[in-house]
Amino acid sequence: LEEENSRVLTERQVEIIGCVARGLDWREIGEELGISPLTVKKHILDTMRKMGARNKTHMVAMALAQNIIGPPPVTRTVTASIPVLKAVA
Repeated sequence: LEEENSRVLTERQVEIIGCVARGLDWREIGEELGISPLTVKKHILDTMRKMGARNKTHMVAMALAQNIIGPPPVTRTVTASIPVLKAVA
């Protein structure tokens, strides 16, 4: 039971995963949550350890797959032009 509880994420850790998913860096996350960037770094590392994630990208992917967080909101629209290939007769 103690091992299971040690894997439960805190509300703050979930908030930080959401910020990482939105592409914020440590400083920006700290500003948004009113904590120091070093505290953000500690939360990220603790969260990665709890989840068994290899890096921040893996942490976010795991959180999305386990419905810990939802997909981040789209902040801008990216349009790409795709060339149209024509068949040669």
